[in-house]
Amino acid sequence: MDFENVLIKKNNRFEILGFPVLEMPMQGKNYFSINPFLPDSLNRCPLGCLYCLSQKDFWNKDYHIFNNKILPPNLIQTLVNYILDSKAGRKGFPIAVLDYSDPFLPIHQNRLLETIAALRHRNAVNIFYVTTKLHPGVNFLNKIKSSFLKSRLKPVVLVSLSPLQPGLEKVSVSDRVRLIKDLVKLKIPSCWYIRPLVQEWFYHEMLTDLVHDIAPCIKNNIIISSLIMTKSIEENLIANDIDVPVWDDTMNGEKLLLPETFEKNVRSQIINIGKKVGINIDSILSHRICAANRYLNFACKVCQPQDRRFCQGYIE
Repeated sequence: MDFENVLIKKNNRFEILGFPVLEMPMQGKNYFSINPFLPDSLNRCPLGCLYCLSQKDFWNKDYHIFNNKILPPNLIQTLVNYILDSKAGRKGFPIAVLDYSDPFLPIHQNRLLETIAALRHRNAVNIFYVTTKLHPGVNFLNKIKSSFLKSRLKPVVLVSLSPLQPGLEKVSVSDRVRLIKDLVKLKIPSCWYIRPLVQEWFYHEMLTDLVHDIAPCIKNNIIISSLIMTKSIEENLIANDIDVPVWDDTMNGEKLLLPETFEKNVRSQIINIGKKVGINIDSILSHRICAANRYLNFACKVCQPQDRRFCQGYIE
């Protein structure tokens, strides 16, 4: 197989058959996104969240074109080299792994470990995002903990769990609560990622239960984050009789801004619910890099008025 004819660079990303296996930092997205797979019938995310960016939104291709295609040899190492040979990579800019699926899916677990190993081989010191909705089992958590400890990476596992009205997700809430607790118990840097936070879908009673259950072990690592909205998501929501969030359709594919009053109210609710059960939540974070910086003792300019070392706001 001719490697160069398979992996093609287009602007800020490297593609195979049109699928972005690596996205480099650019304005508005100052982190790397590595996805060393093809979204065929086996590798596409099966979780079925109704608000998720579909493959059509990203790649405008039917998954059958990826079936039975062979990935280039040493793909992960090649992509890691592209990251770490770039200026942003050498500066330690964050690397998000398998964001276009779920890194804890069984089919992706070895890819996750191989990516960590490839970064370790290059002595990488980057922030490393693992965003998930799945509990992979304690045995696998111990494997990734061991991999992280052997590396110089600055990892954070973000467990996506938002108080949503029924019908939007099929993924177990109790398993995600258990995952957060197990991550904390194993001392793996982790965060409760309240995403997507959507006013029209907000479930106050569920938030109360989650704060009671989760906040005692992770009170200083809670992030709130909004929804990326597209035309296809809107169509999917309508087809499933789900309220469509208010959005500007000229901003197709961009993250919605949280209404200011709603955001302040949710932040206050989380803090006040915590106080009622004796939990002092001193701050609620605003984006993924906040959680990593908290573990590194660098506060975020957005969340607290201090400098941070690893900033998404610029690339020199």
